[in-house]
Amino acid sequence: MTDYVRVRQAETGHELSVPRGHYEAAPKGGYVLLDKAAAYPGGDPLPPKYKTTVAQAAEKKAGTKAVLTEKE
Repeated sequence: MTDYVRVRQAETGHELSVPRGHYEAAPKGGYVLLDKAAAYPGGDPLPPKYKTTVAQAAEKKAGTKAVLTEKE
């Protein structure tokens, strides 16, 4: 079974579960190792958690409402 670790991409801030070997082979400073669970109890890796700001989330929500309003 693959040993996953939870990391944050330094450039984007996204959290990912990657195989330990991938983390160890990555260029120094590319990933920040997190002290979090990286896989479900069955061994499957957790999904990514993408970094967004409050402004981006509000924009996305407002854009969705505009599209729905136009269709109605």
